[in-house]
Amino acid sequence: MGNIIDKNFSFEKYGLKVRLVNESDAEFIVKLRTDKRLSTFIHSTKNDVEKQVEWIKKYKYREYQGLEYYFIYIYNGERMGVNRLYDIGDDDFTGGSFIFKKKCPFEYPVFATLIQLDIAFNFLNKKIANGDIRLGNKKVIKFHKLLKVKFTSQDELNMYYVYHRDVFNKQKCIIEDMLI
Repeated sequence: MGNIIDKNFSFEKYGLKVRLVNESDAEFIVKLRTDKRLSTFIHSTKNDVEKQVEWIKKYKYREYQGLEYYFIYIYNGERMGVNRLYDIGDDDFTGGSFIFKKKCPFEYPVFATLIQLDIAFNFLNKKIANGDIRLGNKKVIKFHKLLKVKFTSQDELNMYYVYHRDVFNKQKCIIEDMLI
């Protein structure tokens, strides 16, 4: 299946510190995911911190098995946002559960996407990312076009795509040159 991320994983790039989510992040995650403006394009979550703690406990077992990873992004000691890798297979994965605080500098979600993909492609050694984007999420669709993802299909709710490691590694350098 490839590499497995250690439970004490910590990484820093673009000024963002990245670590795996833990139970103490539950309240932050619930606050993000229950904010109506921020959660427009993701699955709904109940405003229940205890349920989130229980979900994280179950997730940690999947993390231990290398099946999923839930990342939290921190700038200057302040939690900024989260995203996840899941449906991790031998060669592929799906990225999602992507949400960042209001008034967060626009680069942070962009950098978090690059970090997430870099971890999946270049540390976990996966070759293909699968994903979907809600049709109304025009900024994210535009960014994924900049990444040069290959959109494969669409339904009444989502656009679906695949993304290859070699394309990402080329585009990452271009995007870094634009932002750094």
